[in-house]
Amino acid sequence: MEQGTERGTAGLEEPAYRLSAEDVIARLDSDAMNGLAEAEAAERRARFGANLLEESGRQPLYQLFLHQFRDLLIVVLFVAAALAWYLGDIRGAIVLLVIILTNAAIGLYQEYHAEALLERLRLMIRSRARVVRGGETREVDAEDLVPGDIVLLDEGDAVAADLRLVETRELATNDFILTGESVPQDKDAAVVLEAESGLSEQDNLVFMGTTVARGSARGVVVATGMTSAIGEIARVGQTIQRDRSPLQREMNALAGLLTKMAAVIALGVFAFNLLLRGAEYADTAALVNASILFAIGVAAACVPQGLPAQITVALSLGVSRLARENAVVKRLSAVETLGCTSVICSDKTGTITENQMTIVRAWVPGISYDITGQGYDPEGAIQREGRALESQELGRAGFFFQHGLLASNGRTHEPDDSHPAWYALGDPTEAAFTPLAIKAGLDPDERSSAYPVVAELPFDSERKRMTLVRSHAGRTIGFMKGATGSVLETCTGCQLDGVVVPLDDTQRRAVEQQVAAYSADSLRVIALAYREFGEDEVEFSIEASEQDFVFAGLVAMLDPPREGVRRAVSEVLGAQVRLFMLTGDNPITAAAIAERIGMPEGRVLTGDELARMPDGELREVLSGESLIMSRVSPQDKYRVVKLLKSLGEVVAVTGDGVNDTLSLKSADIGVAMGEQGSDVAKEAAEIVLTDDDLTTLVLAVREGRTIYQNLRSVILSSITSNIGELSCVCIGFGGAAVGLPIPITAVQILSIDLMGEMLPLMALTFDPAEPRLMQQPPRKTGAHIIDRRRLLELVLFGTLMGLGGYFSFYMVLATGGSTAMAQAATFLGIVLVQYMNILSRRSAGSLFSRYLFSNRPLGLALLFSFLFVAIITTAPGVGSWFGFEPLRPRDWLWPALAALVFLGAMELRKALSR
Repeated sequence: MEQGTERGTAGLEEPAYRLSAEDVIARLDSDAMNGLAEAEAAERRARFGANLLEESGRQPLYQLFLHQFRDLLIVVLFVAAALAWYLGDIRGAIVLLVIILTNAAIGLYQEYHAEALLERLRLMIRSRARVVRGGETREVDAEDLVPGDIVLLDEGDAVAADLRLVETRELATNDFILTGESVPQDKDAAVVLEAESGLSEQDNLVFMGTTVARGSARGVVVATGMTSAIGEIARVGQTIQRDRSPLQREMNALAGLLTKMAAVIALGVFAFNLLLRGAEYADTAALVNASILFAIGVAAACVPQGLPAQITVALSLGVSRLARENAVVKRLSAVETLGCTSVICSDKTGTITENQMTIVRAWVPGISYDITGQGYDPEGAIQREGRALESQELGRAGFFFQHGLLASNGRTHEPDDSHPAWYALGDPTEAAFTPLAIKAGLDPDERSSAYPVVAELPFDSERKRMTLVRSHAGRTIGFMKGATGSVLETCTGCQLDGVVVPLDDTQRRAVEQQVAAYSADSLRVIALAYREFGEDEVEFSIEASEQDFVFAGLVAMLDPPREGVRRAVSEVLGAQVRLFMLTGDNPITAAAIAERIGMPEGRVLTGDELARMPDGELREVLSGESLIMSRVSPQDKYRVVKLLKSLGEVVAVTGDGVNDTLSLKSADIGVAMGEQGSDVAKEAAEIVLTDDDLTTLVLAVREGRTIYQNLRSVILSSITSNIGELSCVCIGFGGAAVGLPIPITAVQILSIDLMGEMLPLMALTFDPAEPRLMQQPPRKTGAHIIDRRRLLELVLFGTLMGLGGYFSFYMVLATGGSTAMAQAATFLGIVLVQYMNILSRRSAGSLFSRYLFSNRPLGLALLFSFLFVAIITTAPGVGSWFGFEPLRPRDWLWPALAALVFLGAMELRKALSR
């Protein structure tokens, strides 16, 4: 990624990594030793702005509120409310507006609450940087850095801007947040690159957002804020527009269908009312007005008014459940999108793995050890032949297990206010020796104090080893660690059974065989050696001091998969969701981790192979069950996601670094890591996993499928009821042709939706997942809840519901009841049939199973709703507002009979389907 004037690097006309340090400083009109003058720094601060990343993802409260009204179904309800108000149906209009505003309030609260949770995840400590200004070294806020500033870096420092290195002393940086590399990247100020290079190859630059793993450096700022490498990725991410979620597309399709149906219904009801009820009105104008009001009321009532609120409640419940499982959902529809995810593209470092180098095995000549535990947490044990070592045995082996600690500067630190878990200070490889020493019963601070450092022969990329010379009890001892071949070059002896013996060919072959065994398991091997110096040796150098060492043994380490990831991968594959690994790491490491977590054996592609592959060939590769992509760039990830979406896949992308921003934003669902993830990644994602755990994502997929299962039940139950109400009206027109009264009015239909079924349908969203939900394939994006086959079934059972309502109406009239009593029976008949409809649609299996009692809120909602319906249809005076007269006890027989017939038909259909 190039640093040029368009990125705020004043005076540079070509990328900084292709220029010498002296040339960069000259072009930026700076001074390598004295830095910028304060006045010049202030002028550049005003010209280039603060060294901050813009946050475009947040929306003000009023925009979040207006965002709740963009779905077509809400628009349809608004139109219905406006027409009801215009035609004088004030009560119906108010009820509709209350539903719309309640839905908006629930959605607004959830999205605002998610933003607040996300805000608490952000680092609240203001970053600082050491700069040279006017010849003096001082600390300034990182946001005050400007192009041309000279910045000093030491081990553990955060890099606050993009720097062209001027001086380096064994510098390496942790670049995983930007490149995906889990191993520190060596940096060298003397390097000048001629060819165009990617971020991971620009070894003479360090980048904002990374940290110093080891060494120290001096560099000149070449890019700040949105002109930095991180900022440029963030800026591109902000231009990517999110697609609507599958649920939003489904609801829009449903709303379009319902809108068309409502228009047809309105015209049909208007025409029938004009033809069949003319005798009831004094003049034509009154007849037309009444027909319009009746038509609009019936058509509006046939749109499921409570559906938007029910959808919002279902999503909110899922969001709340996921929040308890460490997943913060920023957008309500995002959680349901996970339910139809067909491909998960996961980052490796920090998502599948801990991003914490862990020593898992150790070897001294003749003895092998296994070390348990995960990451930097010191919980675990040292085992030999499957048995944990006792204190006495650990004591005898203590010199070896303290060796790596005493050969390292890196350390781990226990949790604190800024870090919820153990974390590394310095090089992650060096830090891994601290938990090993603690597992051996040693106190790292006590050991370091007992062995103070006398001299350091630092690591470099040519020697591939380092030595710390320490003093202890009047002795001077050199502790060395490094690559096996490099360490063995310095050794003449070998520690064997507590005795130093010559390092002969037999011992060398034993070491090489053990290294080969560890390498076959894709473990990183570090060799350890030591030497006791004479009393007259007080000057130490690489040439004179790194010889005649005694080989002590080997340790093998890896960045281990997170606990539970293998089980999570098994669940993902069992749910027929494909899993791809996209990482900046090398292909051997990526393939080894894939094998450890149980990914199916698949093709391994490198970024270079990917770049040479045309889209058509890559689409074929992406159709495979499993895929590992290593050394991939942010643009590679973005390309893969776009091609997967073009193949009709619903893609979830997990990531933690800035390098993941483009793919997070372009995916159907972006999932960022909350603990180690960058702020830019969290900003781009729709879900943030606060525990950085892939297993939490599996819970989210299950939750998404459960939500869709429940919403499907809600929608089908609601539409069945609406068709039932409409069919009852249509049958009533037939009765009107022979002189019978209308069985139900528009206000009474609206009352069924609001008082008879609203609470039970909302409670339906509390249903738990059906037992085999995670063994089913993800639903296809082109599949609709209501297809032709389903529509036929809805019409059939909706008509049966309408017949049940009209049957109740007719039987009450036939037994001497008044029209108002008969209309109360129609109301009661449709409500009781709807209860059976709701209960039966919950599961593809029989209603009469344990699942019937799995939703306590639904039972309470049905009871409360039934009591309310019973009161308004039975208690004198209460139902008059709805146009009812109290039913006689015997009148309850007909609605109950209609409900039982409907339930029998539903259960018979399910049995035939099974």
